[in-house]
Amino acid sequence: MPEQGARRSFLLVIIGRVLLGAAEVFITPIVRSIVAQNANPKYMALVFALLYLAYKVLSSILGFVQEYLFSAPVLALEIALGGLIMVGYWYFKLLKVEKPAEN
Repeated sequence: MPEQGARRSFLLVIIGRVLLGAAEVFITPIVRSIVAQNANPKYMALVFALLYLAYKVLSSILGFVQEYLFSAPVLALEIALGGLIMVGYWYFKLLKVEKPAEN
């Protein structure tokens, strides 16, 4: 019986990696284009460096807590859903700010 669980876990890891890769491929250009449109051209290199630094810091933090999150998958799911809700909230807030007033 444990062999079947190991196969299922391996399949979930592969599917998760593919989905994370696809998310990075689709989301990263969107974030970079939003930053490029809204940043001052004089400070564009600095803004992109800070964006890269934020990505690396977040990646490092997740690397430290990765073992704990794997032992508590429900907590990891709650954190992921909370992050998605926050990103969606800020995205819609940005759209509302960017949208011109209609009279």
